[in-house]
Amino acid sequence: MRRRRRARSRPRPVIASFIGAIACFWGLVLVPLGAAVVAEAEGQSDEAGIGAGLALLFLGAFAFAIAYGAFRIKRWAWVAFMTWAAVGLATNLLRVFFFPAEPHYETLAISTLTVFLLTPLDVQVAFGVRTARLATLDTASRNPIDGV
Repeated sequence: MRRRRRARSRPRPVIASFIGAIACFWGLVLVPLGAAVVAEAEGQSDEAGIGAGLALLFLGAFAFAIAYGAFRIKRWAWVAFMTWAAVGLATNLLRVFFFPAEPHYETLAISTLTVFLLTPLDVQVAFGVRTARLATLDTASRNPIDGV
């Protein structure tokens, strides 16, 4: 009987683990917050509050799904978390510049950190967003900025 050899999986980069930890942190923040909002809104019979709490619960579950994908180094997790961070940055920057509402500076800081962690080329190659072939130049270019 033949045994199938398991293909050696590439090691998970440390940044992927850190990104997964950040997503877990978001989930651990949003799920209890959503549960508290739903509990408070049910006591006051506030349907809008219940909807907001359920949305927070959904976002918390989505954050845990992103964390799972980040720990497994899945492409969709990179795309989802980068989209989440970009939307978080955009909405909070709009709050800072155009609305009287107080911005969430913690969200701005964590979203900025997330974008900085997801942007490097080696992280994109690890998640499969870019291929290694596109990541390196085989020959020197004729670009005057390169100095070649």
